[in-house]
Amino acid sequence: MKIFVYATLRNNRTLTEALQGHRVAEHSASLEGYEEVFKGEWPTLKPKASGVVKGRTFYVYGRDVERLDTWESKYQRRRVTLTDGSEAQVYVLK
Repeated sequence: MKIFVYATLRNNRTLTEALQGHRVAEHSASLEGYEEVFKGEWPTLKPKASGVVKGRTFYVYGRDVERLDTWESKYQRRRVTLTDGSEAQVYVLK
């Protein structure tokens, strides 16, 4: 599964901690039509026609998907289309 991250999971240390030491190959990416906002102390995405969110993508499988879902328990995954036309899952605040 391809994941797009835009906030704390962009940090390699945080991502490695979330994946319990597993490493993944990351690539720069962007998502048009959204902006990054905070709801309280938590970052999330909000639709905005002129918005662009810069982030990173990587692939996860099996237990790593479960690890990320647990780590991002305040969030839900949504399918989005990235600027390059590819699809990915992104975590947004519930």
